[in-house]
Amino acid sequence: MTLQGEKVVVVGLARSGVSAARFLASRGAEVIVTDRSPAEKLAGPIATLAGCAKLELGGHVLESFTGADLVVMSPGVPELDETRAARAAGVEVIAEIELAYRFLHPEAILVAITGTNGKSTTTSLAGALCAASGRPSFCGGNLGNPLIEA
Repeated sequence: MTLQGEKVVVVGLARSGVSAARFLASRGAEVIVTDRSPAEKLAGPIATLAGCAKLELGGHVLESFTGADLVVMSPGVPELDETRAARAAGVEVIAEIELAYRFLHPEAILVAITGTNGKSTTTSLAGALCAASGRPSFCGGNLGNPLIEA
């Protein structure tokens, strides 16, 4: 997957959104980060972006979604009218974890843990076991480390 020159909208300016935006920009994408919160509530994440993305804050701009090559959703952001419109316009809409997965080393082994209760404990235990194996490992997700940082 090439990102050079692609228009990518990242939805949500929390930790995963910032990490995705920085990753995309580092690979030559033209990045727009959008969040419904106003700029004054997002000063920390905005500073962390270090100018790598155009900002659309305080609401979403439909044309940014429908004119994008790709839309990347941060975890916890619900389906939006804008993402439905993007899909209808033929724009691929994926989660941050899908973006990260596409760029993992081809020999990487991914362990995904889902469910209602006990995910953090199970993930921490699995991460400790993987680290103890001596192989390079990364433990993240809801523990505060977006997969895109791996």
